[in-house]
Amino acid sequence: MRIASLLLALILLPSAAFADVFAVDPAPAPPPPPVEQTAKPSMTPALIATGVSVAIAAATVATYWKFHSSAENQHARNVFFTDPEWADRWVEDQNNVTAWRDRTIAMVALTAISGGVTGYMWSRRERAPTVNVTPMSGGVRVSLARAF
Repeated sequence: MRIASLLLALILLPSAAFADVFAVDPAPAPPPPPVEQTAKPSMTPALIATGVSVAIAAATVATYWKFHSSAENQHARNVFFTDPEWADRWVEDQNNVTAWRDRTIAMVALTAISGGVTGYMWSRRERAPTVNVTPMSGGVRVSLARAF
């Protein structure tokens, strides 16, 4: 029995001593893909720009209505233009129509510019898709992510 335990000790002792040398480690796990945590831009500028655009659009409609009504008033007075006293009123009406026409054109241009700025503010809020490329032992892993 003593010889058997001695033989067993001779077999097990070297195997325990050299276990680290002959041990096969499993393949290391690939590193996780990098995580990008970026904050979205604030919605406040886009919301403010939207409110300003709506207000400018409403003012544009109001200036157009005023232009249209002043033009109708001038036309109605042209029908009854028989008295020389009306000549001064006609010139005044003509100046009024011209002023409201110019204001309407300016407001339309301002509305278009405001709409462009608002569109830019909302598009800036959106994020482009994120592409992650991770090298692997047998090739490359590509992932595409989009935040909505």
